[in-house]
Parts: sequence; structure tokens; C-alpha cells
Amino acid sequence: MLLFIGGKTTISAEIIIAIVDYDYFSDGLNKEYIDKAWQDKKVIDATDGSMKKSLIITSDKIYISSIAALTLKKRADKADRGQFDINCLEEI
Repeated sequence: MLLFIGGKTTISAEIIIAIVDYDYFSDGLNKEYIDKAWQDKKVIDATDGSMKKSLIITSDKIYISSIAALTLKKRADKADRGQFDINCLEEI
């Protein structure tokens, strides 16, 4: 199942390790983790210039979204149950 995370970006719900609030990564070791990912070019900004609200962590990339973590979590849960709305797309 594909999950719309903002901008023009969708990702497979199956590859998501975690969806977390962006502010959680604003300092300390968490910030160092994100800074290193930026240096390694493993961060994809899907905000289209909007406020950063959440991080979607996968095994190989980190996506930044302007959609709240709780909203993305609910969409991912719906996708897992086979319930789709306009923002949850079925993988072809």
C-alpha cells in the first residue's frame, strides 16, 4: 500500500520503520542522527516549503513531511486494514 506523505510524495507503507514528530529530532543525539543523514543525502524533504511536522524513517531514507505524525499514523493504519481514502492509495 502507498502512503501519501505530502508534496507529491508517496511511499510504500511496508517500508516504514517509524513515524515521529519532527520536534523530537531538534536537539541532542537525535539531531546528530538527522544531520548525518542530510550529509549522506538520505533525507527527502516532502514539505514543499511548508512547516516541518514529522519524520518518516525507513531502512534507507528519512522523509520530512508537513503532515502531522498522528495523521500519517492513522493513514498507515487504514492502509494496513485495507481502508482507503483520497490520501491512501492502493499499490498497483
